[in-house]
Amino acid sequence: SAGDVVGFDGACYSAAEVALFEKTFQKNGIAMNSQIDLLDELWSDRPGLPTAKAFLHPVKWAGKTRPEKFAQIYSEIEKIGGTATIISALDDLCWTFNIRGADVECNPVVLSYGIIQKEKAMLFVDLNKFDQHAINELTADGVEILPYNDFYNYLPTLQNEVVVIDPSRINYLIQQKIVDKNRLIEAVSVPNLLKSVKNETEISGMKKAMVEDGMALLDFQFWLENTIGKEQITEYDVVCKLEECRSK
Repeated sequence: SAGDVVGFDGACYSAAEVALFEKTFQKNGIAMNSQIDLLDELWSDRPGLPTAKAFLHPVKWAGKTRPEKFAQIYSEIEKIGGTATIISALDDLCWTFNIRGADVECNPVVLSYGIIQKEKAMLFVDLNKFDQHAINELTADGVEILPYNDFYNYLPTLQNEVVVIDPSRINYLIQQKIVDKNRLIEAVSVPNLLKSVKNETEISGMKKAMVEDGMALLDFQFWLENTIGKEQITEYDVVCKLEECRSK
């Protein structure tokens, strides 16, 4: 009701979602406080962030080097008047920096943040995830690597930039950290658009993966046809066998 204040953690909602909240709340005289994280107080044994190791995605599979991708991203944001863009969607980040990991189950992504500016690419990530060879290669490609936990403290230092953001792919806290000292342009994530158009190397890799997966399915079907009626198997046995065939 009017006069109430709705509290939430701005890091957990996209800027687009909060924009919708704000329209509804303003109509009803309700204020917002995006600095509240109730879980920190209630979840005393909250586990830390994933510490899985990360690795580099080689050019022979990516089809484009990191510097090529950085230049392409900057060229696209420059066309709409931007001087910088912030990347926080993990699939966009892994495509942009040619990295892969295991921080999210069943997804080869790495917890990180990125900022692309003219001739500058910053990656905020847990350095312990990469071996020294990977760090050296990233650095050689012009990537400035900073600690993951420094990202939100760094954002207020961005000043007098024209930052291209995708409100559906960055959280509200990021937007609030940069809105006062920069001009924001809302647009669809440039890395998301670019990675939707596969290059010849990526297409070739996808075809090869489908062939290998098809061979795994044939192995599975052969096992299934020769096992049903001879052994007692459950749905769990079937799932395990399929995973075994696909993991070879």
